[in-house]
Amino acid sequence: MAPTQMVDRMIANQIQPKLKLVAGMIAATLGVPANHPAVSRCMVSIIGPCGFLLITSPDWQKQVFP
Repeated sequence: MAPTQMVDRMIANQIQPKLKLVAGMIAATLGVPANHPAVSRCMVSIIGPCGFLLITSPDWQKQVFP
């Protein structure tokens, strides 16, 4: 939530390779190229709930998902 100057390196070295792998799996499942717009939409649908779990408090999560 408060990125340091290292965030660009972390994105390049850690996040981008993982996103590329996930994009390839989604593209293969959909039967489209990895750069197809549907792949990006699916990735947001998958990653969005994960982000929710990372940025919300456990107490609030329990209220939403008892």
